[in-house]
Amino acid sequence: PPDYGHGLETALGRGEAARRIVRHEIRLEKAGGTRKLLGADCERWKVTVTMRLTALNGREEAARMEQNLWVAPLTGDLAKNLMELIVFENAYRAGTKGQLSPLDHERYQVREAAAYLQVPEAQLAEVVGAVREKLRELPTYPVSSSVAWWPTSPAGPPSPATPPRRCSIPSNSTK
Repeated sequence: PPDYGHGLETALGRGEAARRIVRHEIRLEKAGGTRKLLGADCERWKVTVTMRLTALNGREEAARMEQNLWVAPLTGDLAKNLMELIVFENAYRAGTKGQLSPLDHERYQVREAAAYLQVPEAQLAEVVGAVREKLRELPTYPVSSSVAWWPTSPAGPPSPATPPRRCSIPSNSTK
């Protein structure tokens, strides 16, 4: 099957990376609010990643990622739905004899966000890997997730007028 992620580089005008990630900070906090998803009572949590970037001309810049999560205990219907999702992924991979399924969103999101922020994909993949590790601190399972990325320039908090790059997908990660 075609690799959707490679097409993003051209679509987003990606050439060489214009910035490098020099440090990042990850914050996980309970955001308040409840809702019912997939038959489960969910609580809202939020992950915020702030990144300090250095442009090729030496100028310091910043970027931010915000991820809103709805989490619930992995029991009952939610556990059943998750098992069905895992069966689908395994059958898809076996049927296509490939490594990826349509649910492998993290790889595509890293590629798209790296192109959008103009940073090396490998560096951003390390930051996203650190976010994945931070999610292990959640008290329950992430049922739904939405992510927004903001580039800023020069270094400082993103302006509310700066439109984020959004991606909203159901979570398929395991704890």
